[in-house]
Amino acid sequence: KDKVKPMSENLSRLVLLNSCRFKCWEKSMTLNLSSMHSISETKMDALVKMGPESWKGWAEFNMQHITRTFPNYKTSVAGENLNPLIPWSMGCQLVSLNIQSPGAEVWVNDGRFRENGSCGYVLKPNRLIHGRSQASSAMREVTSKIETEFPVIVSLRVLAGNRLPRRSPCKVAKKSSILPFNPRVRVSLYDGIVSDHKNVMPLHH
Repeated sequence: KDKVKPMSENLSRLVLLNSCRFKCWEKSMTLNLSSMHSISETKMDALVKMGPESWKGWAEFNMQHITRTFPNYKTSVAGENLNPLIPWSMGCQLVSLNIQSPGAEVWVNDGRFRENGSCGYVLKPNRLIHGRSQASSAMREVTSKIETEFPVIVSLRVLAGNRLPRRSPCKVAKKSSILPFNPRVRVSLYDGIVSDHKNVMPLHH
């Protein structure tokens, strides 16, 4: 039986975007610009594992269409999250997260949108809007050099700390008010490398 049922013309005029089931990127590119895909976390992981051709197809689709992603139901119940960097690196515009419990993914999301004053919108990189082929030759050359030759150097300065744990009282120096402990700062770096998104390791200093 045909699962597609007719919709009221008056109702359809009020709908800006309509969700369409994903089959393959070749077919997705032929959809009307008002069509969008809803991709679950499980489906997202499957598309990522398909390799560069799948990544390219997804990024090209998002240049003219919209994709929304969302965590799995079991993940939502457990309060866990998907890694938002993966759909962002594919150019996805709507990335849903579980914000009922704190975690690295929620912090990454918060930091990302602070870039634009926490207004809820951040412009995508030019390569995810127009693609490399439409960028000027000068821009492609600069972008290539930045990506391959010039790593980003980030400097962090710890301004203050409180409630730091101390060692056993018996090890505290009797004639000094300085506690003999050596605190450290844990820094976690995240990027959009989809091939290794499950193995992002924090750096300790």
